[in-house]
Amino acid sequence: MLEQRLSFDYQNLVLKNKDLRELGIWIRKFIDRHGFLILQNTQFGNDLERSKTLFHKFCSSIGTLVAHNPGKKDFV
Repeated sequence: MLEQRLSFDYQNLVLKNKDLRELGIWIRKFIDRHGFLILQNTQFGNDLERSKTLFHKFCSSIGTLVAHNPGKKDFV
């Protein structure tokens, strides 16, 4: 099934790559090749502010964040 081939466990990917930058490069190449991927198990923790910071760093390792609503700190 196509969805299964494009689904990855985030925690396993973290273990397979030496750092966040390397993981971001791998994800970017995969998306460029296949159009998208599905990440599962992306739990960054219970602390919302810490989770936002970690997710922001993670997304920045894949590409450039773009403001969704000018003047606000929400990104796509």
